[in-house]
Amino acid sequence: MEEMNLNENKNNGNMADETIEITNATATKKAQKKEASRAERASQLRLTKTFNTINNSVNKAECQEDTSKNSQNNVFDRAQAKSHYMEQVTEGHTEKYISNHASELERNAERLTDAAEGSFKADQKMNAFLNGRKLNELEFMNEIKLYLINYSAKWHFEHVNEKTGEPKRMHFTTIADILKKVLHIAIVKMTAESTRDESKLMYWNPETGLYEESEATLNALARICEECITTGEQHQVIGALKDTVELKTVNDWKDVVTCGNGYFRRGELYDYSHDVVFVSKLATDYNADATECPTINGWNFDNWIENEVCHGDAGKINAFWQIIIRVVRYREQNDVMFWLYSEQGGKGKSTFLDLLINLVGARYTGSLTVKQFAEPFKLASAYNKSLIIGDDNPVNALMGDVEAFKSAVTGGLVNINPKNQKPFSARVQAAIIQASNGFPKFNAYDDGVARRFIPLEFNPTYAKPDKRVQTEYIKDHRVLEYILHEALRLDKNDNFKSLPEVVAAKKEIEENSSPVASFAAECLPEIHSRVVPTEFMFACFQRYLEEENRPKTMTRRTFNQKLNSLIKQGKVKGWESIRNSRLTDWNYDQDRVLLERGNGHYEYNDHEQSGSSKQAKCFIRE
Repeated sequence: MEEMNLNENKNNGNMADETIEITNATATKKAQKKEASRAERASQLRLTKTFNTINNSVNKAECQEDTSKNSQNNVFDRAQAKSHYMEQVTEGHTEKYISNHASELERNAERLTDAAEGSFKADQKMNAFLNGRKLNELEFMNEIKLYLINYSAKWHFEHVNEKTGEPKRMHFTTIADILKKVLHIAIVKMTAESTRDESKLMYWNPETGLYEESEATLNALARICEECITTGEQHQVIGALKDTVELKTVNDWKDVVTCGNGYFRRGELYDYSHDVVFVSKLATDYNADATECPTINGWNFDNWIENEVCHGDAGKINAFWQIIIRVVRYREQNDVMFWLYSEQGGKGKSTFLDLLINLVGARYTGSLTVKQFAEPFKLASAYNKSLIIGDDNPVNALMGDVEAFKSAVTGGLVNINPKNQKPFSARVQAAIIQASNGFPKFNAYDDGVARRFIPLEFNPTYAKPDKRVQTEYIKDHRVLEYILHEALRLDKNDNFKSLPEVVAAKKEIEENSSPVASFAAECLPEIHSRVVPTEFMFACFQRYLEEENRPKTMTRRTFNQKLNSLIKQGKVKGWESIRNSRLTDWNYDQDRVLLERGNGHYEYNDHEQSGSSKQAKCFIRE
């Protein structure tokens, strides 16, 4: 019995010792696990610090310094990274869970390792790509796109689920912020008077040197940042930019010529900069050495203009050079537009207009006829242009509302209403050139139109232009650079306004446009009496409208005012302004022939007053 008790006590002692050993082992295991957890956290912190140092640097100098400290030979340690992420994905799970989900955890750790390696490599590509430049110093849009591709990859590698490695989506505010880092974006006022609401969201294009408006481009860059971006999120990016970028105003220097390779001012050529806001320019580069007119296969521009187009007429040669000067110096205050006309087509007007388009560039040329200036949607095509060409004006078509056209010619404010956008006011700085076969006809040819309108006949000596001139010679950069150099060298003048052919053409156009002027030119010479009552004159005018098949919409009062105005301006000679006079000197029998023209007969009820002493308002011959 005692022996059994001894054995039992011994066994109990052994069990106690085993219990103590188990307890000690458990405690040791917990301590080891705790220490391992501490070591894991320390390792995680060190690794996180390493990756943050590598991945969060945008400036190349900073990135090179940090990577040299934290990454040996700029090589990604994949084994170390995967070990770290295996600890990360298994943390907090039991051994049984880890054993049952080994493949899934392995896959998640692999994803996280891939993301870390991708971020590391993308960062290296970005640093190599920048090559010491700042983000906003990239010189080409393709460079900006390539940088964003790498930045997007780096961002998506960094922003993943910490357990599964699944990538997250970039928020629209993050996209807006990165776009502001790689581009100079601003709200640009077209005039000093414009409000922010009337202004445009624009970005500075380093390739052109201009601020350009293109939501399509910004949307495309946003999609590079976040491939899965929705249309609504793109609108949110644009909205975030509009709310946060600075406000700038288009440069208003009048003595500047914006050339293809820089802006020319006071004899010097300057590089374009985001600090100086321009929205249009010429396509032709300024070349200080382009002082001689080149000859191509025997063709020479100076000879073409001087001898073939202008027939050696010095005044007309000056007029055509003044057209070119005004196209080149379109930023100066223009006060006229030129209208090239000929009796028939095929004379080469289009060749000269194509020369101007090549000089300016198709991108900065708008196509707009006089009638289209009255259409707000069409007028939007003149916005931000250097040149406006109207080469398809119909012959004898009546030009209606010309108020917007007159304002555009002289740089006044016009209302622009782009489709699907908010209307705004702006000044049209472009030079305006129009062309047609035959004379144009204006519904209201007043002093405002006459002052702005310079008709020039384009009637060269050649029967048919050489096609090579239009297809080859006027596109040659040597010819264009010479023309630009000459346009900057020559003086600007208004001598063309007094050319006899300009004066004669304007008179004919006025008569063709104004039925009153046309009536005065054709019918007043047939009147014999010295005194003619206004009522009789208006009756003659109505008979004239019938003959010309023109609408009789003008009132007698308006007719009297227009004819009186023509007399005062000296455009109708030999007559005095309206005043009261006796009808003694009116011979109705002789003048009634004007009422009997045509097929009908217009009865003038007061003809019995002819020769009487009764007074009435009359037109009186001097």
